[in-house]
Amino acid sequence: MGPDGDVPKSVQRDSSAAYGRYLTMSIGNCNGCHTKRDMAGGYIGEPFAGGNEFAQGLVSPNLTPDSTGRIFGWSQQDFINRFRMGKIIPYSEMPWRSFQYMSDNDLKAIYNFLHTLKPVKNIPEAQVAKN
Repeated sequence: MGPDGDVPKSVQRDSSAAYGRYLTMSIGNCNGCHTKRDMAGGYIGEPFAGGNEFAQGLVSPNLTPDSTGRIFGWSQQDFINRFRMGKIIPYSEMPWRSFQYMSDNDLKAIYNFLHTLKPVKNIPEAQVAKN
């Protein structure tokens, strides 16, 4: 499945949550992995609350601003720094290389958007990686 919703005809590149929504929903399709799906590919979980199972027992983490979310307590700079590290778990399904070279403003926009989401208590089962 690809991106959801209407794709804007043009966007203003900045660090706003609106631009971050565009990046996560249309360009990066982050919700595709970070929102739990059923076997047919339909969304069955809360947006960005994680829970999709991947190889090697990895499960997509919760990215909502709840205290159970992976990035809870991270500063904007912590978020940027994690993306600059790239892939550190060899079997991770996350396309780190694609995001590693985004601009700081792009990553700030994603961070800002994620902080507008409804906080969802969810610690996906079998989550083995903490990075």
